[in-house]
Amino acid sequence: MTEPAPQILAILGDGALSLDALLDRLARDYELTDGDLTDGDCTNGTRAALAARLAELVESGLVERA
Repeated sequence: MTEPAPQILAILGDGALSLDALLDRLARDYELTDGDLTDGDCTNGTRAALAARLAELVESGLVERA
């Protein structure tokens, strides 16, 4: 499994989160500073990439939509 899937699963193991809350946790817990986040808000590209990764995890049966 490639990044950030393990990190996403680790965070979601604590409980369900919205896409924005998950992105905030990833930013905080893994200190994203590579330009994917600006002033605490995600760019459309980062949010879309995270949504796509979550869709892959749902399709694989590793997570469920709430």
